[in-house]
Amino acid sequence: DIKELIATSKQEEGCLAYDLYEAVLSTNEFVMIENWASLETIEKHNTNPLLLAFAQNISNYSVKKPELQIVEKGGK
Repeated sequence: DIKELIATSKQEEGCLAYDLYEAVLSTNEFVMIENWASLETIEKHNTNPLLLAFAQNISNYSVKKPELQIVEKGGK
């Protein structure tokens, strides 16, 4: 369940934010925004069994293939 995935992800080391948003003007359109401390913490998160199960069953939740955009925050 997505709520359980979000809750457990927020408890993972290096997770700064992990939120799901629903579009106001579009039906069944969602955006997941994640913020991680490092690439290593993202890679560890990608082994989360709930995330793997969600990804394996994405066709049950979405008619379109998910789009993934990674933005690296520049430091000063």
